Amino acid sequence: MNETKPKKMFSRTIAIAGIICILVVGVVSLVVVLNLQNQVNGLSNTVNLSKYEVWLSFNATQPNISQQAGSYTSLRFSPSHSGYIVVWLSSADSYNTYVQVIYTANVSVMSADIIPYFDYDNRIAFGTNGTGSTTGAGIFPVLPATIEIRVGNTNPVGVGGWKSPTDIVSEWVQINYYY
Repeated sequence: MNETKPKKMFSRTIAIAGIICILVVGVVSLVVVLNLQNQVNGLSNTVNLSKYEVWLSFNATQPNISQQAGSYTSLRFSPSHSGYIVVWLSSADSYNTYVQVIYTANVSVMSADIIPYFDYDNRIAFGTNGTGSTTGAGIFPVLPATIEIRVGNTNPVGVGGWKSPTDIVSEWVQINYYY
C-alpha cells in the first residue's frame, strides 16, 4: 500500500500555497500597473487637450437649429475644465451666419482681496454677404464658467430683404468641447 507520509503532504501543501501566493501577487501587481497606466494615459490626454465631449450633435438629415432671418439661437453649456470648443455650422438658405461665444469666468489669485474676472466675447462670421449658403467652423477658448453660444444669421428682414420675417433659416450645427 502506498501511503503519503505526513511530512511529504505538508511539503506539498506548502509548495502549492507558495505557488498560489506568487500567482496572486503577480495578478494583483498586473492590475495595479494597468490601473496606474490608465490614470497616466487619462492625465496625458487632459494635458494634451485630447479628451472631448459632443455638446450638440450634427444631424445630416435635418437641421438642428431653425430661426427667423436676422435672429440667433442661444445655447448654454458649462465646461468642467479649461480647453476649447469647435463649432461647425452649415446653412443652405442663409448667406450670412455667425457663431458668438460669451462668458465671464472667475480667475483665482493668491489674494483674497481681489476677485478678478475674465470677460470673453468673440464672434466669427461665415458667408459671402450675397446669396447662397455658408459653411464654416470656429474655434474658441473656454474656461470653467457658464458659456453662452449664439448661432445666428444677419440676413435682412422685411421688404427688400433676402428672407421675409416669416421665412425660416435652417442651420446644421455641431459643437465639440476639447479639454
